[in-house]
Amino acid sequence: EEEKHHLTTLEARYKELLVRDPQLESRPTFLFFKGAAHGLFAEGATVVVNDVGSDAGARETLAALEAAGGKGAVEMFDVSDAAQVGAGVKNILEAHGRIDVLVNNAGITRDNLLLRLSEEDFDAVLRVNLKGTYLLTRVVTRHMMKQRSGRVINISSVVGMMGNAGQS
Repeated sequence: EEEKHHLTTLEARYKELLVRDPQLESRPTFLFFKGAAHGLFAEGATVVVNDVGSDAGARETLAALEAAGGKGAVEMFDVSDAAQVGAGVKNILEAHGRIDVLVNNAGITRDNLLLRLSEEDFDAVLRVNLKGTYLLTRVVTRHMMKQRSGRVINISSVVGMMGNAGQS
């Protein structure tokens, strides 16, 4: 249900962007993460998928997009590693020429009570959820500035507003 809400919100945001920026109507290239993909881009955009957890998950998402008539690719890299982000974005630009919309949707959880949460798990969550967003946005917006066009959409969990028990 939460993913469906995110999709509806993202679809609305995408359509709002089209109204405000007609340049995006020319079949833009999106870079986003698995959870944001299904049912979004019937307008002919190319969608590049990355999954924090697995190549298989990204390929499953791509297969679903293609089955629905979409066009896309998979580019796997660790969003928390600056070198991998740089190389991944470079590969995307070489293959597709541009990135018009970046959807930061990568996130992990390491549910535990604060007293039981290890420092390693805490650091892993911050590396993916915060540093990954920073690194991708920094690299992709450089290219968007050169294009003189582009959008960044950051998606987070509703739990960010009010946590659940065991989510330190």
